[in-house]
Amino acid sequence: MNEELNRKFESTIELPVKTMKKAASKEVRNLIFGGIAIFALAEVVRMALNAVPLYLLVLEYLSPFIIICGLFCALINLYNGTIACQKVEVQDDGIKINEDFFGFECPVTMDFAIGKFFGKTRKFNSIYLDVRASGAHRKYWLGHYFDKSSFHARDEIAKVLDFFDEEGKIVRR
Repeated sequence: MNEELNRKFESTIELPVKTMKKAASKEVRNLIFGGIAIFALAEVVRMALNAVPLYLLVLEYLSPFIIICGLFCALINLYNGTIACQKVEVQDDGIKINEDFFGFECPVTMDFAIGKFFGKTRKFNSIYLDVRASGAHRKYWLGHYFDKSSFHARDEIAKVLDFFDEEGKIVRR
């Protein structure tokens, strides 16, 4: 029965890395330009009113913070692009993620991890595949939390992970 399950899960899961990077870039661009637009709008309204209402001061001081957050997210996305998970191949003797192979002869622990921005679930939070095996620890980027292009591939990876035990063998739970 175990060999039957191993054959059942011999598969290849490919993630749409280009689409994931494009969606991440779009979210960062919206954040940066949104901060710039808020600042510009607050300045124009302040000049038109010839006064300084309190809410305009708040917007003017908040917008640089939004822009800095956008730049910070851009740096995170550059890093995520270097560790993006492109392909997961499940074989009978182990799992190959991109070019890294994790054999079942030693314990393999794989789990999803969510990188939260300011401690809350936001649109630009990332999901990672955290893999630990005999001295090796790798983290692979699986896209943003609400990214619809990578959702199907992440779901397929989750289905495969549900059938692993601590020894790395595929079992039915």
